[in-house]
Amino acid sequence: MTNQMCKLVASLVLLGFAANASQVEVIVAHHSEDLSWLSRIPMGMRIRIYTKGPKVDLNTPLLVSGTSLQQLPNVGRESHTYLHHIVDNYERLAQWSVFMQIETHV
Repeated sequence: MTNQMCKLVASLVLLGFAANASQVEVIVAHHSEDLSWLSRIPMGMRIRIYTKGPKVDLNTPLLVSGTSLQQLPNVGRESHTYLHHIVDNYERLAQWSVFMQIETHV
């Protein structure tokens, strides 16, 4: 795991302590990158993966339970993914939303 990903996971752990973990949702813009680091996100945080690439196997033991996946058309960039999430979930957004793009060089 890269240094940047380690810092991100540490930040999410601290956020989980500051806020109730169930109030935190991690929104991931994904194409075909490795998702194994998601297993380090604290339990209780919701993870929503929006992928524009090949299908992701959510049965991989590395992924946290409660992870959801939605396939999106491969248009736009990560900002399109974030806007899609906000518009579709506006009435039920988490107290804390963490938007992130997977590194392409991981």
